[in-house]
This record gives sequence, structure tokens and C-alpha cells, in this order.
Amino acid sequence: MTNYLQDEEDRINDRLTRSKRNSVKLGNAKTHLYTVALDDEQFLQVAKKAAIRNVTFNQMVNMTLLKNLKDDEQFENSSQLLNEG
Repeated sequence: MTNYLQDEEDRINDRLTRSKRNSVKLGNAKTHLYTVALDDEQFLQVAKKAAIRNVTFNQMVNMTLLKNLKDDEQFENSSQLLNEG
């Protein structure tokens, strides 16, 4: 006779095992605290962009900060040719 409860438990365990294998493990997240001052116009622009992307205001601020930090890193790491006359 078949044990249906055991079969169901086995299927659940298989699903959990597969999802653990396929999951992405990220490194330790670093947390930083920033104080950002925005005037009313800047706040409105960021809020509109957040609404368009369907994210929260805080998420949009974080995305903007990360993008600008990455751009700064690329600028600092790029070699520059300086011609002096």
C-alpha cells in the first residue's frame, strides 16, 4: 500500500533542495548611512522617477546613489591623457 503522506513530504523536500541549489548567494551586504538634502524640486523629480519605475522613494534614492558612485569609480579608474602646452 502506498504512503501518500510520505510521498508528499518527499516532493516538498525535493522542491526545497532544488530551490536551494538554484538560489543565488550574495556576499555580506554592507550598510552605509548617508544624509541627503533635497530641495522641493529635487524631491519631486525623484518621487516622479520612483513612481514611473514603481519603486519606493527610498529605493529610488538608493538606486541613484549607487549609480553615481559606480560612475565616480569608473571615472577615477579610467586613464586620462593630459596635454600640456
